[in-house]
Amino acid sequence: MKTELKVEFRLSNPLPKGARNEVIGFLEGRVSAVDRDAKAAGFEVAGSKITFSLSSTLMAHGTVLRVRKPLAEFLGKKYKTGLRSTVVKGYKIVLETEKPKERFVLPFCRINYTKDGVRFRLDDMDDLALNRNYPNRIVKRFKTKVNAQRIKGKTMTQRVIRESRKRLSRYAHRRDITKDLIKRGWLREFAQGVWTVMPPFAALIKAIQNLCIDTIAKPLGFQEVIVPRLIPLEVQRKKGQLSGIPNEIFWVCPPASRDPKEFEWYRDLVEITGETHPDELKKHLREPMFSLSYAQCEPLYDVFRGEIVDADELPYKFYDVNGPTWRWEGGGLKGYERLNEFLRIELFYIGTKEQLIGIRDRILAKSEEVMDSVFDVQYRVDANVPVYLEHAGQAEEEADFVKTYDLTAILPFKTVSRDEAELEIASYHVHTDFYMDRFHIKERKNREIWTGCAGIGPSRWAYVFLLRWGFDYSKWPKEIRKYIGSKLPDVPRMVTWPKK
Repeated sequence: MKTELKVEFRLSNPLPKGARNEVIGFLEGRVSAVDRDAKAAGFEVAGSKITFSLSSTLMAHGTVLRVRKPLAEFLGKKYKTGLRSTVVKGYKIVLETEKPKERFVLPFCRINYTKDGVRFRLDDMDDLALNRNYPNRIVKRFKTKVNAQRIKGKTMTQRVIRESRKRLSRYAHRRDITKDLIKRGWLREFAQGVWTVMPPFAALIKAIQNLCIDTIAKPLGFQEVIVPRLIPLEVQRKKGQLSGIPNEIFWVCPPASRDPKEFEWYRDLVEITGETHPDELKKHLREPMFSLSYAQCEPLYDVFRGEIVDADELPYKFYDVNGPTWRWEGGGLKGYERLNEFLRIELFYIGTKEQLIGIRDRILAKSEEVMDSVFDVQYRVDANVPVYLEHAGQAEEEADFVKTYDLTAILPFKTVSRDEAELEIASYHVHTDFYMDRFHIKERKNREIWTGCAGIGPSRWAYVFLLRWGFDYSKWPKEIRKYIGSKLPDVPRMVTWPKK
């Protein structure tokens, strides 16, 4: 790495003419003391400004920051003047690194791709940019994006861990059943990727949810919590989703005012035209303050934010089933197997490395038991790119264990939403200390503590269950029927719906 910049220290009062040599001597000494490879040149001391050029094999702005405080103390004591602000101009960073497959741009800088690497140029950085370490973050973000291009897509990274017995011949349906669900009145489309689930299908989904709680969550000692579904932007930033997947999140914009008069024009417009006028509505909304929950576990990290935990009291194990999760799937939604709004069982755990790997593996093992003994479906377990890193736009580092497992149901047909004869129905994660660092969670004696989570999708499990067992309730496994009763709830019959 090579870096160079020009720094300008702006003072609260002009320096006397005789101060030049002493100020330059002080700066030369401080620069060489904090960075032996740094070279300072071109000093100018005039009026209320001190400027000079700086080059280094390290990040030169770091040298500026380490010089700034002692310089301020020196100027205050010697010349009764304060250091008001710092501006860095023409900051050049030359980095020998792997070049991206696809070139991209980044905020606050210009990037020039050379045969040997990359050159960054940052202009006019102020105290805020320096204090928040924009240059280091820009270089880190560049490397992250290069790595992300290298690992893009699960098919490039997943490896099969194990497969169940072949069972596709037992499936009652060999094609997508979304139209069957609609025809029977079990589903009614509400909006793109959002469905109203009617009593028979709701009974099945709730039965599967309760089965998972009784056979997976509770036997492993998980306790139920109820967590919010409105996630503040700062929590999303710490989670990594603002920089990783903002294109997949539903954003929430509160009204700019609760005063009804502020909406009078919009209300009149809707009533008179009979249309929704979203462009007019936008004028009366604040900027996004929240997102709808994408991962369901976001508030659980925030529970521990800034807290100190005791490893002797761990592990903590929680689960949440209250309300849906939202993910923007775009325009490719055609069936019930892929949704914008869907139900999940989220299991969250925090403890030592050994505890978390054991907990995660037992959740997966019990999930497989349900697939084998109750669902009787064909499935596969894959090791994959850790989803928490993928969501944060980061690449995986080497580890002596698998961080993420996916449980995928094998289907006897390709889904209508994606060209694949399979459907991921659960995932199981160990995050290492990734979120411990991001949410500033400490251990009382600085022992290593990690977090993890697992997500099980009752909506998808129900879809796969019906593919295997069909709609004849009498043929369903007793483990499911015991949660429903002697018969399925009826569909409300209207004159015009369900359509014959």
